[in-house]
Amino acid sequence: MNRYKIIDRTIIVFFLILILFPFVMMFVPTNNQVEEVTQEEVFYPELPYIKKPKVNHTSLMIQSLNSKVDVSVANKIANSVDKYCEKYKLSVPLVVSLMYRESSFRLILTSKADCIGLMQINPKAHPNKIKGYKYAQLYHIDVNVKIGCQILKEYLTSEKSVKGALVRYLGASNNGYIMDILSTCVELSIKN
Repeated sequence: MNRYKIIDRTIIVFFLILILFPFVMMFVPTNNQVEEVTQEEVFYPELPYIKKPKVNHTSLMIQSLNSKVDVSVANKIANSVDKYCEKYKLSVPLVVSLMYRESSFRLILTSKADCIGLMQINPKAHPNKIKGYKYAQLYHIDVNVKIGCQILKEYLTSEKSVKGALVRYLGASNNGYIMDILSTCVELSIKN
């Protein structure tokens, strides 16, 4: 009996996310609408004499999920995410949430299944996408984000749903894992 309550709650939460996601996304500013926030304004208001790198909106999302990520690394990840989300017409909060769940923004990460980098790309599953890259290049921020976004876009197009795309991206139907990604995505969309 408890099993059915959990399944019912999961289904209800999933449908709420599906219903609310488009509505919430209307209020998320695009990259053109976001004002640049300086590092001084966010982290070092008392140290105006030290020149800090500028931090963009996506970088703040990354650091809100994992405060251990260095500002300059978060900025590089954010620049790549913004660039490829715009190119492939993907949701920035969705890609950041997926990346957070897959790697917690750790650059040099290889899973037991030999998935690589920030977006945990599986070279065996996507030989056509990694063609022309050396194995070590798959760990580079820009390359990893580009390939991960290409894969996600392909799955979104073929599956016609975010959940279906995430199931294919993860290579398994793990509702808890997918719900974590979707709930983080909604949270980022609302907060930011």
